[in-house]
Amino acid sequence: MKLSIENVGKCYRGRCGRCRRFSLELKPGPRPARPQRAGKTTLMSILATITRATEAVTWNETDLATNPNTLRTVLGYLPRISAFIPT
Repeated sequence: MKLSIENVGKCYRGRCGRCRRFSLELKPGPRPARPQRAGKTTLMSILATITRATEAVTWNETDLATNPNTLRTVLGYLPRISAFIPT
């Protein structure tokens, strides 16, 4: 399994936040460090296909924008606050 992210970013209302031009390649092995306020939540939202990325994100060399179910079948994601669960 391999997750490849090349120059991914997300802008809201014309303003780009902390998640911009982000590149990463993850393979099985040790976990990388998790810096504070670096766009982790935005990245997870992009990977869960809740938020659309500005550039291509691939999972096992499949583009998530055109085929999001390839990652959805193996990704478990529960955000802190979910708009999908009625209160």
